[in-house]
Amino acid sequence: MTDEAIREYFAKAGPIVKYEAMRKGKARLTFSSAADAKNAVASLNGITIEGNIHPLSVRIFTHKATKSKVADGVEKTQKQTSEGAEAEETQVYAVGFDKDMTDEAIREYFAKAGPIVKYQATRKGKARLTYSSAADAKNAVASLNGITIEGNINPLFVQIFIHKT
Repeated sequence: MTDEAIREYFAKAGPIVKYEAMRKGKARLTFSSAADAKNAVASLNGITIEGNIHPLSVRIFTHKATKSKVADGVEKTQKQTSEGAEAEETQVYAVGFDKDMTDEAIREYFAKAGPIVKYQATRKGKARLTYSSAADAKNAVASLNGITIEGNINPLFVQIFIHKT
């Protein structure tokens, strides 16, 4: 797909101010407003463009996180978008599955917190899951962190996934 075709496709979400082609089929687009960028995520994430085999992964670009401790000892992460607004995090990182637990069983268990749009097993016992909304991701952390899945030995460690830029 050409750069111009990508620009035209994403322009459906709103005016594009800047386009930067990156490697491995990635691009960074700057929309004229934060609302247009959010519209691009809402309307284009997960869509497979005709002629392609992989669905689009569209998300708000965030700068490196800054961390601060909160009173209960839990690490709180705040990421800033290029517009300065707090980014919505939809990915969670989970550790603590028994090595024989299947990917299907993990997806099913985590779907209790909300719809999962993407699942990636990073290694046995670890996974990254993308929820359809930041609220669902936060619900997964709140409701599943520290829980021991029936038949497993270790409790789960679940947190919002931090993208490294």
